[in-house]
Amino acid sequence: GIPRYAPNVWALLAMALAERHVPGFSRTDPKKRRPKPKSILDHAPMVRLIDERVAGGQKVSPAVNAVAKQLRLKTKETVERDYRRFKAWDAMVMKSVEKIRQK
Repeated sequence: GIPRYAPNVWALLAMALAERHVPGFSRTDPKKRRPKPKSILDHAPMVRLIDERVAGGQKVSPAVNAVAKQLRLKTKETVERDYRRFKAWDAMVMKSVEKIRQK
């Protein structure tokens, strides 16, 4: 299906051959990924547990480790990333709510 006189005929041919013969280029092979949370709010229970530990005097990283073990969650780095993203999102929402209240 490649036009004979296309300006980039060799690139089109190379991609067509790669899609047909190289598994990584195939459009029919879906990538296997873990399901992602439907919403950032799905992290709220985890964040609440970490915040309780932080309020008790524990630093963030040890609190994340403990909660990750307690809930049998992903790797510590992923849990900490999700925690920090949730906190940033929460701060942004609270800032927006304050702007609305001031009007």
